[in-house]
Amino acid sequence: MASHRDKRKTQRYSAAKEAFVFLRPTFVNLGRVVDLSDGGAGLEYIADKGIAPEWAEVDIVLSDSGTHISRVPCRIVHDSPLDDQAMPLGLETRRCGLQWGELTPRQQVHLKACTSYHGKFNA
Repeated sequence: MASHRDKRKTQRYSAAKEAFVFLRPTFVNLGRVVDLSDGGAGLEYIADKGIAPEWAEVDIVLSDSGTHISRVPCRIVHDSPLDDQAMPLGLETRRCGLQWGELTPRQQVHLKACTSYHGKFNA
């Protein structure tokens, strides 16, 4: 069976520690960006145990570069729980892969700038 990395069409770059995703529409969940590309992103987030995500837009914030990309359309391509030994009862950390939807020209420019900026962290 091929891994997720084998199926990627675009090069991913490791994200800085200060890269986050706010999960729309409620902004209740916050995810940490693990890697980022022109085609999508990998992230980790905390959720109620056993509840699959239903969001279709995210906001990306890269605090080290001051970048905020709003309302990025996405599709969840995989989502699975991680082994959590220290999570409070009823919560779990999940690993999720996103594929970008149809991006505006502005979103494309910002994402390209982010991957160029973080290119030195090539995964």
